[in-house]
Amino acid sequence: MKILSTLAGLLVFSFLAACGGGGGGVSTNNASDELISSTTQSEPKQLSGKLAQNYVRGATILTDKLVDGVGNFVRDTGETDAISEESGDYSVLGPGGDYLLVTSGGQKQNSSGVWVDAAPMMAPPPEPGQATTNITPLTTLVAFEPELKQKLNELGGWNADIASPSGVNGSLLRIAKTVETLATVVGGGATPLVSDLGSQLKSLGKFATQINVTTEELANPETLKSVAAESLTEIVSDPTLVATPPTADQQALLNTALADAVQAIAETILDGTVVEVKTLAELETAQKSSLESIGVTPGITIPISLTGSMTFQPVIRKVNLTLSGSTLTLAAEVDQGGANDVKYAWSSSSASFNLVNKQEATAQINNYDRSSLGITLRVTDSTGNLSDTATCTWIANPTTCDCMTLATDECG
Repeated sequence: MKILSTLAGLLVFSFLAACGGGGGGVSTNNASDELISSTTQSEPKQLSGKLAQNYVRGATILTDKLVDGVGNFVRDTGETDAISEESGDYSVLGPGGDYLLVTSGGQKQNSSGVWVDAAPMMAPPPEPGQATTNITPLTTLVAFEPELKQKLNELGGWNADIASPSGVNGSLLRIAKTVETLATVVGGGATPLVSDLGSQLKSLGKFATQINVTTEELANPETLKSVAAESLTEIVSDPTLVATPPTADQQALLNTALADAVQAIAETILDGTVVEVKTLAELETAQKSSLESIGVTPGITIPISLTGSMTFQPVIRKVNLTLSGSTLTLAAEVDQGGANDVKYAWSSSSASFNLVNKQEATAQINNYDRSSLGITLRVTDSTGNLSDTATCTWIANPTTCDCMTLATDECG
């Protein structure tokens, strides 16, 4: 059961992260068009690891089979999926054969501890004998360009857990945060340049290709700014990714915002130091104004999800308890998670109160006397297989319980 706690409304800042994990190499002839696996897993294998931008909870991890070297980012017959835990941990049974790991949805904590939307990520499967497959911005790059494994290993490890509380090499984190920033620029805001899962991930493939061919130090600030700028130019020039390219003035604004945001990364993450990702409040503040200048609203991202036959667990986002006279109205905000319909089941901690419309989206308790009362809501998808449960305790009028837990049983 998820215990929802009452929270004050917060205006938060988040920027997208792109992430992918794994060990098996995936190379590209054209990173935006074709993914070709160089490692074949002939037998199903249990995979586990961390989803890390900060740790990402509630994300769907899809094992996306490659057909003629290409994945389609859609749940097809024979493919498997799992949901990441609040700690970022996941475990999924790989289907065997050539496949990618693709993530969609989920949330991460910013430096203030507020849960905000995460970006989609990807990774190749592990090589034989590899026990841990993390999914991070770095492994997303390796999924496109396997030669980056060696180059990133020289900086501390391409498969590193970049959200580890013990910290990560600053050079690796610079690169990871630059990938996140590019993902924000192309996929954030009310009118993103790219608005579907495949296009956003392929956009990051442009970055992977550019950083793989550079002869300069990967984590050098000028290198990162140059690679990010070249990648952005390629992205907006590719009609398969961006149907309506920006005007010259808009392009100049995008370039300036991206350069400023990447410069902030270099100034706040010192090269060669060990940095803990959750301490980067200064970076979030430094990037805020430059990203807002291109319409990326703090705390808001465009939902990019896996489509096709994939189904998602319904999630209770908020419960509102409002008293008018002696009638207590119970209402909820529910993310149906891809289900066509959800079923509601309200209950209370006291049998002395009569619940009306307890199987509707909005229920009532008549003749409520303001005594201590716990309200529980269970929502179930139309199949009856996926559900979420939340409890809200009456405190004052109105009481709003808000806690965006996706894959865990309780939150503070």
